[in-house]
Amino acid sequence: MRYTHVVFDLDGTIIDSERADLLGLQEALLCVTGAEYPLEALRPALGRPAVDTLADLSIPGGDVEACVRLWNEGAQRHYDTVRVFPGVRGVLSRLRGAGCH
Repeated sequence: MRYTHVVFDLDGTIIDSERADLLGLQEALLCVTGAEYPLEALRPALGRPAVDTLADLSIPGGDVEACVRLWNEGAQRHYDTVRVFPGVRGVLSRLRGAGCH
């Protein structure tokens, strides 16, 4: 069987946005709680739903929506740290050359 289409997850597969996400969360938590969290302590947040992460961090329910908004805004400010993973461009090029979309 020959595949004609390939679907990839973007975040954590094609691009490395870990630093932007963690910095955004760190800034949001500082704004909402006044507490400074080291980036390493926030690493378990990666790949999890924001609401679950914030519940684990004991963010009060009324602050969750604001914290998620601040987290997203903060991550956007750090998009300059996002990189395509090494080798991805070559894989995509080979797939395209083989007729995959």
